[in-house]
Amino acid sequence: MFDATWRQADTQARADLVKYKLRLIGVPDSRNGVERLADNYANLPRTADNKYPTVRQHYFPSTNDSGGVNQAHNGIGIDAGVEDPNLMANAGYDVPSWSSASIETRIEAVAVHEMIEVDHPSSDSSVRHSDAILNAPEEAANYTISAEALQILHEQRASWLAKQ
Repeated sequence: MFDATWRQADTQARADLVKYKLRLIGVPDSRNGVERLADNYANLPRTADNKYPTVRQHYFPSTNDSGGVNQAHNGIGIDAGVEDPNLMANAGYDVPSWSSASIETRIEAVAVHEMIEVDHPSSDSSVRHSDAILNAPEEAANYTISAEALQILHEQRASWLAKQ
């Protein structure tokens, strides 16, 4: 049902689906979406504390190289990479379950990974990414995800470890 709705949805509807799915799996509202300046922000009234208005972006349709987006200590989003069954293979990972997984399942796996990165203490993105791969299968217990999404996380870690 989710995937059929996704395929028929426009960009805004996909953003709404991502926001809803992230909430369902347990991503806190404060991390659901990446905060950014509102479109046309310079022409909008400033907030009470004299800041430009912001919005939370949940879906990134023009980014498709990773599946997810995060901004340190801000929030997470999902990019169009979740639609690509070859995303993991193209990134050098042997994750067979990714290619056969539904978009909904891929979103679940990516969200767990991105949540680890977003709150990681390191400012080094490669350290955050590596730690997310290594710890995602255990951290998944903090979220309501499918067994298939957990399988993706296990396979990604095994693939990463095999290359070390």
